Formats: sequence, C-alpha cells, structure tokens
Amino acid sequence: MRLIDHEGQRLVLSNMLARPEFCKAVLPQLDADHFAGDLHQRVFHAISDAIARGYEPGLVGVYRSLLDQEKTPADLGLPVLSELAWDGTFELANPDPWIRSLHRHRSERSTWRAAEKLRAQIELGETGALESAREELRRIETELEAAPRSSGTIGDTLAGMDVTKLLEPPRGVIASPWQKLTEIVNGGPRPGEFWVLGARPSVGKTLALLQWSLTAAAAGHQVKFFSLEMPVADLIRRAISSEGRIHHAPLQRGDLPAEWRRRVVETLDTISGYPLEIIDTSRTLRSITASIASATQQPHGNLALVVVDYLGLIESDERRHENRNQEVAYISRRLKTLAMDHGVPILAAHQLNRSNESESRRPALSDLRDSGSLEQDADVVLLLDSPASRTKRVSPDAPPDAVNVLVAKQRNGPRNFSVELRLEARFCRLEET
Repeated sequence: MRLIDHEGQRLVLSNMLARPEFCKAVLPQLDADHFAGDLHQRVFHAISDAIARGYEPGLVGVYRSLLDQEKTPADLGLPVLSELAWDGTFELANPDPWIRSLHRHRSERSTWRAAEKLRAQIELGETGALESAREELRRIETELEAAPRSSGTIGDTLAGMDVTKLLEPPRGVIASPWQKLTEIVNGGPRPGEFWVLGARPSVGKTLALLQWSLTAAAAGHQVKFFSLEMPVADLIRRAISSEGRIHHAPLQRGDLPAEWRRRVVETLDTISGYPLEIIDTSRTLRSITASIASATQQPHGNLALVVVDYLGLIESDERRHENRNQEVAYISRRLKTLAMDHGVPILAAHQLNRSNESESRRPALSDLRDSGSLEQDADVVLLLDSPASRTKRVSPDAPPDAVNVLVAKQRNGPRNFSVELRLEARFCRLEET
C-alpha cells in the first residue's frame, strides 16, 4: 500500500499556485494534514496564509504576502515557488478525484499510525491501549464519512445519471483506418483513454499514426499530431501521397511528373480543410500539456484526438530521474492522466527492442522499450509485426510487405488478436488484405 502520493500532492499544489480559480475551489476541502512531507506542508501553509491575509489566490498572492512580511521563500524553507507553479501547466481539469485521493491517503496514514501505536503500547504492556486505539479508529471513521466520496451503491450511482445513456452508442470514439481492427477494439480510442502503438524502426509507426489522424480528420474530428521525429513538411508530403494515392518517392525528390502535379493540387485542396494540426516544435511534456489544455479549454474547443510520434522522444522537462525507465514511466503516467483530465484520447507511438526480430517471434508487451509501466498505464497496446524483418523467417513465403497489427492489450475487449495489413510504401499507407 502506498501511503504517500508525492506526485499527486505536487500536482495539486502546483495547480493551486498556477490557477487562482483552482485554488479557490480546492482550498476549503484541504488542510495541511492532507500533505505528507514537511516541504509540501510548508507550501500549503504559505498559500493558505496568503489568502487568510487577504491576498489573491495563487503564486502572485503568496509572493506579495511574503514581500509584505519582508520574507523570502528561502526564509520559510520553501522551494522555488515559480518552478513549482510551472508544473501547473499540467492542468487538473477535474480536481475531484485528486481531492478524494488526498483524503484517502491521509486516512490510510492515520490508520497505519494507529496500528503502529497500538503495537508499541501492547509490547510495553500499557493498559488502555485497546480503548485508545478504538477511539482513534472511530475518529478516522468519522473523517472518512465526512470526506468527499462516490455513492455507496450502484443504485445511488444510477440515481444521479441518465440510465438510457448506458445503452446508447459511445460518443467521441475515433475509428481506425482499418475496419477489421476497428471491430476488434470496440470502435477505437475513447475520450480519456491512452493507447500505445509499438513497433521496430521502419515497420510503419509514423505511417499508421498519420493515416489514423487523416481518417479521423476526414470524418470531421479535430486532431493534434505532435511530431517529435519528422518536420511538418515531410509529414505533409506523406499525407498528400496517402490521401491522393501519389507516389511518394518522386514527391519527396521534387521531380514529380507534370501529369501528377494537378493531382497534388486537388489533394491539397481536399486535405487543407481537414481539422488536423501537425506540430513539430513541442519537445517537452510541459509544452504538449499546455497545447492540449489550451485546445480543450477554448469556448468552442472540440479536440477529439491527440497523437504523439513518438513517446520516447518526449523530454520530461526539468525533472531528474535515476534512469531511463523511471523517465518513461513518468511520461507514460502523465499522458494517461492528461487524457483522463481533459477527456481526450491519446495515441502514442513507442519503440520496441529488437528481441522479437533476433528471436524470430512475434512482438510482445515485454518488448516495449525502457519501461514496464507502459503496459500498465495504457488502455490498449497495439504492436506492429513485420514477419519479413525477422532474422530467421518462420514463414519463408510471407509477403515482404506484410505488416500485422497485434492487439497485445485491451482493457475492455479481447486480446491476442491479429489483423493482417499490407504496407503500400509508395503511397505511405497500410491497407487491409
């Protein structure tokens, strides 16, 4: 049992500093005991003290309060508050689950302390230990009853919602470009879900992501495509090739025959209206978060899909990690939380190690590079398999352009299914066979 959620506490505090409205909403529900650790408690005290003195909520109010007291953050043993507030760009759109988590962890810590105290008292032979423990547990029980929580029964839950919505087709589902796969994955990514597409280099990760994005945009869905590997111009050329069935090689070289140039113009006229934004300047987790938050908080924002190509190239801002596995795990968790908080599906590519190729087998979840947390955080994991790229060909007659999509994980559907595709490299597409 994890008694302290350092990451959750830090995110709540950073949002309280960065967003005055968030601070005003959550402050009445919290006190210093919700934060384990002296540093987090000091930050909370500084925020609440500033508001009690009549200053505005947030970072500016805290600094003004300190200035009027002729103190600095260092005088109070505080961290650099502006750096902590920067993490508030990872906005918690829905504070309720985070508040409930802080309440739960506080009660769990209280229960653990009560149990340790009882054990010590029994070892010392102190009388009245059991009665003292009972009083403490009754206090914790009262605390739990007063804390915000979900309804206690299914009936209570259903009373607060429209039951007919449970039977309606799901909204916001983004279908894949391939019908067979769409059927296996129950329609496609849903709002709040985090999907991972894993593959070895040159198997078709970027093609698959771009094709998925174009399919969604053609259906009218607003898509943000974060490219950390290729410039926008190269992706636009691939989009032209894919949507217009135009040979990519001469398009890339710039020597496309004259008779094809009109087709390029026609294709550009079509895709220029797609609500697809390709961004190749966001490298950090913070900038990606800020871009998504901005899109979802606009009055008429209807962001329907976020695509990241690829996860392994994201920079995790200023945070330091002991190793690459911890860094990827941190990025993975933040992307999952980002999807849930903003109610948008995130589809991210990731590299596989070369084990399956050298061992001449299909890729597996364990082949995801640098982290085992990806298979835990992701709602769905799809793996691209190129039989022809293996060191020892299990099926010598397998087509060289065969690419299979393996459903390695699916929280709400079947696993270990495979969909056969064919790589049309000249048109930058994966086609169903």
